[in-house]
Amino acid sequence: MGLVPRAELAEQLDVPAPTHAALIHLASVISGRDYAREGRTLATLGLGDVPGSRLRAVIDSGMLELQPS
Repeated sequence: MGLVPRAELAEQLDVPAPTHAALIHLASVISGRDYAREGRTLATLGLGDVPGSRLRAVIDSGMLELQPS
């Protein structure tokens, strides 16, 4: 449930996450579903258009609000 958005977040922030990608791929092969496409994504969570720099600032500061002040 959370692997796809975390893998996308890692990719957007240029953080290697090969284990996430491997687990998503294995789960997809086992189930016959493409979780990278069908699973929750940053876009479906409403974060698809948030720039990586903004996401990084939110993560680093612990802020819960993504809207500009």
